[in-house]
Amino acid sequence: MDEYPFKKQSSAPGASKQNTSESLRVSIEIAQMSDWEAFRDIRLDSLAVNPEAFRTKLENAIERTPEQWQADLSSDKIFYVLAKANSALNRAESVAGAVKEKEGIWLLVSVYTRPNYRKKGISEKVLSKTLEEIKNRGGTKATLFVHQGQKQDAARNLYKKLGFKEMESGKYHDRDFMTLDLDTTIPEK
Repeated sequence: MDEYPFKKQSSAPGASKQNTSESLRVSIEIAQMSDWEAFRDIRLDSLAVNPEAFRTKLENAIERTPEQWQADLSSDKIFYVLAKANSALNRAESVAGAVKEKEGIWLLVSVYTRPNYRKKGISEKVLSKTLEEIKNRGGTKATLFVHQGQKQDAARNLYKKLGFKEMESGKYHDRDFMTLDLDTTIPEK
């Protein structure tokens, strides 16, 4: 488990932003079976808040059984990284997953950060941990799809910052295909 300090802004009415920031400790870890409820909750939140960013539909995800959620956390071909701001609550604030497509190639999936935790650097740490784990599992390339449109500009910019490149031949209807060669690129933690 990696733990990082981030700045947390107070939302008190009339409070000065300069005087109200405090440290927010966030743990970033590979999700375990015991995290299935936190994982389920953030996935359902992601589908409710940003449905345009995901292929999975909220109504389908709601129908999944606990065993199906747990299965996502117990495979050697898929894993998820969670960021938790308060581990006592077992609530995830950010998530990123990776699915092994074929030998050496992993597809990033389910990348999401709750709105009140955005623009704090948490997503970058979660993605860096995900890329590190892909490499630890023998991955040499990470790929992802990002939906087109302004709502996904922040995500696209973050992926580019981490070294992902848009593929010209990778246009798929309403999504763009991006890749990162892990043999030559080691993301900063």
